[in-house]
Amino acid sequence: MNTPGKRPADRGEDESAPNTGGRGERATAGRRHGFPVTAVTGLGAGITLLMGGALVHGVTGGDFFEEGALLLALAWGRVALIDVYAGFALFAAWVLFREPHAVVAGAWIVALCLLGNVVAGCYVVLAARHCRGSAARFWLGAHRAGRETA
Repeated sequence: MNTPGKRPADRGEDESAPNTGGRGERATAGRRHGFPVTAVTGLGAGITLLMGGALVHGVTGGDFFEEGALLLALAWGRVALIDVYAGFALFAAWVLFREPHAVVAGAWIVALCLLGNVVAGCYVVLAARHCRGSAARFWLGAHRAGRETA
């Protein structure tokens, strides 16, 4: 808040922070520390493209059932499958927490289980594009970010 006659330091404000027009520390926290929207978007896009290419390669060059049976016959194949689905479960928990509507979260989770991390990459890209530079909005979703940072 701008108090006439007082310097920012006298009001308990950071002098190096940009003028927020009286909106306080919370308004500048996301911009000053800079949530790396471009880097996160690039990472998500890279994962999406890589996994999309891998899915196309697998569908066009392999037999899902025959090769899946071979994979499950191997100890490390089972470990890898458990690891993939454990990652899906963690990602699904984030989606459930972040999404305000259960139906939307459910659709993302079903797509994740059917198509894998190509869907996770898409979700990360969309979350990064809609977070407006706020780490809280990225991790918590818009509906929770205001309550958690207020």
